[in-house]
Amino acid sequence: MERGWASSRAIRTFEDALIFVLDVERCLRKLSLVDIQLIGRIVVQEYTQAETAALLGLSLRTVHAKLPLAMDRLTEALVESALLTLPE
Repeated sequence: MERGWASSRAIRTFEDALIFVLDVERCLRKLSLVDIQLIGRIVVQEYTQAETAALLGLSLRTVHAKLPLAMDRLTEALVESALLTLPE
């Protein structure tokens, strides 16, 4: 995903925010545990790929190969649920 893409859903109230979070969680449940761990460590927590490989007991090559696929699967789930709108 590139920076600048955003949710197509307006969040105005606490209830809107809660529904959004639950919808994102539903999308994350579609991913494998490794996908979630890779995205969580590298994208959210800003670990390096080398640090993530060591933490998860994976080779650096495996992390390099799996991260883009995990991001693609998450993007697909977010688009399918209308939480993410891709640029035309």
